[in-house]
Amino acid sequence: PIMDQFYEELGKENPNQAFLSGLFLQMLQEVANQQQKKMYPDILHKALRYIAINLNDPELSREKIASSCGTSVRTLGRLFSELLGTPVIQYVIKQRLEQVCGMLALPRFSIKEIALRSGFQSAGFLSAQFRQHYGLTPKEYRRKLFEKENHDHL
Repeated sequence: PIMDQFYEELGKENPNQAFLSGLFLQMLQEVANQQQKKMYPDILHKALRYIAINLNDPELSREKIASSCGTSVRTLGRLFSELLGTPVIQYVIKQRLEQVCGMLALPRFSIKEIALRSGFQSAGFLSAQFRQHYGLTPKEYRRKLFEKENHDHL
C-alpha cells in the first residue's frame, strides 16, 4: 500500500514533496523494522548460547549477556519476554535449577557444592529458588530421589 501511494503521487503532474517525503520515511521505517525482526532470532540464539556456556558463573548477569550479543539489556529483556515468555534472569535460574536436579542424583556432592558448581551464590539462595520452583528443598528432593531408587530395586 505505501508503494502504491508513492507511485500514485509520483505520477501526478505536481507531486506533493512533503507527502512523498513522509511516505519515503515510512518505507525506511518498514525496512528497518524488517531488519530488526531478522536480527532478533540471531541475538536470542547468541544469548542462549552465552547463557549455556556461562551458566555456572555466579557473576552471570543481564548486562554480561546483552553485551556478549551486542545489544542492550532492554532489548534482551524484551526478546526473552516476547519470544520465551520469561524474564532473562528467571530463564537463567530455571536452567540452573534443571542442572541442580541432575546433580542431586549424585550423592558425592553436598548441597553447598551443587549450589556453587551451578552458579548460585549460596546454598541458601539455591534452596529458596528450588522451593519456589519445585515446592520442596533440594534436600527433600534428593531424599525422594533415593527413596524412589531404593523402592525400584526391591
